[in-house]
Amino acid sequence: MKYFIYGFNLVYSGNFLADVEVDQYDTARVTMGINPFYFSWQLEPGEAFQTPEAVMVYSGEGLGGMSRIYHKLYRTRLCRGEIAC
Repeated sequence: MKYFIYGFNLVYSGNFLADVEVDQYDTARVTMGINPFYFSWQLEPGEAFQTPEAVMVYSGEGLGGMSRIYHKLYRTRLCRGEIAC
């Protein structure tokens, strides 16, 4: 049996919230981000705030395929420098 997998990851080490909702038309909506509970950030004029990146992958090869995609993605796109990831 072949499994189709969607994987989601927030590139963030702090407290975060991930949610999946399915509506009456069987459409799924995924939201991820910094947990809004007790979170605030004061921006002074001219300052900016960059939110964490959310990464979504798809695999038609099940969990093993998803794992391989994540490993390749993070080795080639996220890890920086000369350290072997």
